[in-house]
Amino acid sequence: MFRMILVAGSLLAATSAHAQNADEQNADEQKDRFFIRGGPAFSTFDATAKIEVAGTPVSGGDASVKNNTGFAFEGGYFVRPNVAVALTIGIPPTARINGDGTLGPAGLLGTASYGPAALSLQYYAPTRGRFRPYVGAGYNYTLVYNVRGSSIRDLRVSNGNGPLVQAGAEYRVSRHFAFFADIKKIWVAVNGSGFIDSGAGRVPATARLSLDPLIVNTGISWHF
Repeated sequence: MFRMILVAGSLLAATSAHAQNADEQNADEQKDRFFIRGGPAFSTFDATAKIEVAGTPVSGGDASVKNNTGFAFEGGYFVRPNVAVALTIGIPPTARINGDGTLGPAGLLGTASYGPAALSLQYYAPTRGRFRPYVGAGYNYTLVYNVRGSSIRDLRVSNGNGPLVQAGAEYRVSRHFAFFADIKKIWVAVNGSGFIDSGAGRVPATARLSLDPLIVNTGISWHF
């Protein structure tokens, strides 16, 4: 009996020490209010377009945007232990806009570089382990530049903005260092205009292009 009491006491002491170490680690981590993240980002677009030529809607005309890969970086600040404000920016990739539907034969309509910036409010689950998931919501502003027309001459594309939601998780390797994975869904549309060559000469063309990308970002994060 005495031996069983000693064994039980040893297990209880070990469990208490482990819990105390976990609490101390969590307390240290909560002192780190700032974080930065970065890594490759894959964007897939759910693009649709409403296109008019010489003021007349193009029946069955649509556009698609080719998926692309770039890099995204996020910096944030914990305003509370489980709540953070974060700003995400990306190294501007170049999107290829292609004709679709009845505009498929037109091929490449044009290209444009875009620089997304997303501000979000994030909530982190109050877990005690190394794995910590989070969700967020916010707003995105997309700067469009370096626009080049192909089938559409003198192509111009406006900047865009719209809401976003996100979900992700971190896995802490140490107090400061972690791996992360993040998914953002953004709803954003832009306006485009230009000219199309026809037998009657150049005619104006306009489009309302909904991009609505899904962005998957992975990499490393640093808390300080």
